Amino acid sequence: MEKAVSSFGGNRDGKPLFRLVWGGNHISLDGEIPYTLNRWHLEKYHQGKYEHVYGFGQCTHMRPGQTQWCKKCFLSGGEYLDISTHYIIVERAMKLLLMCEGLQNSALQKNALMEREKKQAEETSENIVSRLAEKEPRSVKRSKSVNLKRRIRQSEFVPGFQQIN
Repeated sequence: MEKAVSSFGGNRDGKPLFRLVWGGNHISLDGEIPYTLNRWHLEKYHQGKYEHVYGFGQCTHMRPGQTQWCKKCFLSGGEYLDISTHYIIVERAMKLLLMCEGLQNSALQKNALMEREKKQAEETSENIVSRLAEKEPRSVKRSKSVNLKRRIRQSEFVPGFQQIN
């Protein structure tokens, strides 16, 4: 089992990335047992300490083809699962946890990229607006009083056409 857990790599301190803990052996600083007794628990090394990521148990009341635990097992965390004979379950749990972590990292990278692009677009827009504001506005001369009844002489028109007033 130790070989299966260590095959998933280690951290910078040389400790394995995952470790299995028997629920009754893990005691917190205040003297309480934080994990379910008589169960194996999987911990992952994260930011200098091991954190609980998975508890192994089984529902012995399930029939073939069922995918959900009974209410009793669901509330109690299930019954003991012998991981020494079912080590493939431990390996799959570790693979799934690493895959989930990879997906989370990908999503975080994508979000960071989108934020950078949005910020860059806003800066470009602000830059364009500020450059336009720095330039002098064009002045346009317009006549305020237009004589609409002004008559145009006939000679200014093309021959053959007659002005209608």
